[in-house]
Amino acid sequence: MLYEREGNDCMVKHYSYRVDHDVGFAPYVVGNVAIVCGCKSSTIERWAKPGTWVVGIGGKSTGKPDAVIYALRVDYTPAFAEFSERWPTESKRHSSMGTDPDVPVLVSEHFYYFGNNAPKLPQSLKHIVIRAQGCKRINDSDIPKLCRLLARQGEPGVYGVPNNEPVFSMPKTARRPASGCRIPRHKC
Repeated sequence: MLYEREGNDCMVKHYSYRVDHDVGFAPYVVGNVAIVCGCKSSTIERWAKPGTWVVGIGGKSTGKPDAVIYALRVDYTPAFAEFSERWPTESKRHSSMGTDPDVPVLVSEHFYYFGNNAPKLPQSLKHIVIRAQGCKRINDSDIPKLCRLLARQGEPGVYGVPNNEPVFSMPKTARRPASGCRIPRHKC
């Protein structure tokens, strides 16, 4: 379903960052949910709001440089303490990092995880690649292009396995039918 943003939600911003290694931790996929926690806790995880798109671009160590390791639309941003109560098993994977109980966790039910099958970016999106640590803001005008790339891959879900030696086994998640990649309508 298309959603509309009102009030401060009109300030939703989208981000890309370079994935240093792809071991099934960020995002961590369980069932039909992708979770990002403890990876960009001082930047993207603090700034993202429901509706934000986050794109993990492969670094050299992933074996898939400049390819889309994952892309997700943030649906929820509970604080780690709330996340731990709602998803106790999943939170244990991240609590070993000493996660601040107030740091938001990015939870998505609309994600594409490609891992070892990461697609290359088309020329029209190569500018979203970040060549260093940190993150890069993606322009709103790039989101429809991203969604078209993702839609060509199929419905949201898991399309690969981690490129690097996993820290833990990634649960098998079937591709699930979903409403497709839809662009939010701005009311601002």
